[in-house]
Amino acid sequence: MLKVFFQKQFFDLQKNLASFKAQSPEERFQALVKNRPELLKRVPQNILASYLDITPETFSRYKKTLI
Repeated sequence: MLKVFFQKQFFDLQKNLASFKAQSPEERFQALVKNRPELLKRVPQNILASYLDITPETFSRYKKTLI
């Protein structure tokens, strides 16, 4: 039973990672804004940019167009 649970969790994680990498940087940014908007206020911009695999300058540009 526990083995099935962890297999499902692992499969979901792999699926999420694959879809994350398939998205464009702008789509990743939009998903972050839609799903976790509180992170924009709490986490430094350079860390979020690194997470999204974009430069801080690009992150700032996306954020500027959002406002």
